[in-house]
Amino acid sequence: MLDLLQGLLDHFLNWIKEGIIFCINLVIQSIGDLIAYMVSLLPNMPTLPTLPHDFDTWLGYGAYWFPVSFLFTLGAALLAIWLAWMVIAIPLRWAKAVRGAQ
Repeated sequence: MLDLLQGLLDHFLNWIKEGIIFCINLVIQSIGDLIAYMVSLLPNMPTLPTLPHDFDTWLGYGAYWFPVSFLFTLGAALLAIWLAWMVIAIPLRWAKAVRGAQ
């Protein structure tokens, strides 16, 4: 008899737990639906503007004041030096000439 009452109590508590979980999930879903509705009220994104025909001329003026090609060259050189160091550091670590990652 006591086992029967304990089983019924366990099932009843399980139903309460599942009901609470269902209510929490319902609140979370409602918040998500509210956010989706608010986003749907926003206006559509405009299209990107087209570039003018004399964009190359303006790009040349900008390259005079801001040397983009030099920055690319410098970045490529630094990347090559770093990769060379990564390759050279392996035998140096084996020879215990350079500390490894510890």
